Amino acid sequence: MIFAKIVTEVAAPWVTNILLFLILGISLGAPAPGLLAAFMTGILPMVAVLRMIRQGRVASHHVTVRTQRGALFAIILGLLAVLIVGLLLLDTPREIWLAGLAAVLFILAFSVINQLGLKISIHVGLWVPVWSYLGLVLSPWWSLALLVTPLIAWSRLKLTHHSWAEIIGGAFTGLAVVAVMLPLL
Repeated sequence: MIFAKIVTEVAAPWVTNILLFLILGISLGAPAPGLLAAFMTGILPMVAVLRMIRQGRVASHHVTVRTQRGALFAIILGLLAVLIVGLLLLDTPREIWLAGLAAVLFILAFSVINQLGLKISIHVGLWVPVWSYLGLVLSPWWSLALLVTPLIAWSRLKLTHHSWAEIIGGAFTGLAVVAVMLPLL
């Protein structure tokens, strides 16, 4: 159980977002847009979650109750709007722009699916497109992180945060976001 918790924490969406944008910013020689995006998609969403926990609005920092996700999705959409404005003010490489736009599409897709009554896995749903994207735009070597996907899925199952259907639904939704964004590459 402890190993499952460690895997879940390391692959948490806020951590994955921070890694994505820091890797992009450093690799593309654009640290300012990378840092801004990491802050707006990783740090501030987790700050919002922790505040919501203190207010009693969510039960866990992984927001495992489907009905508690809507407010967080709305907050994240607001943060993404601010991010887009910030990226406009910076010399932002196309790859970071696309990742930012994909983040908007991702949260919209997961919000709609959540409203339909399904609680698909954001852990797996974000892990798969992030490492696929880095593999496509930077180096195929980044795609090796996809090999960890079954371990993340196992951890979510082991902790009883998701069912197999929710994990597969998350992965397919994340891949759909990448597929929509591919023509823009």
